[in-house]
Amino acid sequence: MDRDQLVLDNLPLARRMAGNWLGKIPGYEGDDLEQECLIAMLDAAQTWDELRVKFSTFAWHCMEKHLCRLWQRGGLIPTPRYLASLVELARRSIQRGTDPAAAIAELQTTPARRELVALALRARRPFGRLDEDRR
Repeated sequence: MDRDQLVLDNLPLARRMAGNWLGKIPGYEGDDLEQECLIAMLDAAQTWDELRVKFSTFAWHCMEKHLCRLWQRGGLIPTPRYLASLVELARRSIQRGTDPAAAIAELQTTPARRELVALALRARRPFGRLDEDRR
């Protein structure tokens, strides 16, 4: 069976898993959780062995493991070290009373990275470094 079709056929499973986790991970709403479940399900479709287990069972466990990792991180969005540092610099500048756009413009970095910092500042969830996630 086509892997994409597996995911499409199991969309209700992702919705149900997201509903089970609603309110358990700081900063994640229903749509966010559903997106995370779909990411885990896509990964599951890539590694699934149809001779060993039903896809829905395998996907359920993969989604649960993925959401558990999010919960353990406290809802932090994994972010490369350079971006987390730039976001922190911009936040400190804003706390000192600088306009957010000016704080971002002050950063000595590329326009693409400045745009990422702007997106990070608008995000409702905290960012954490990627190396903090590895245990």
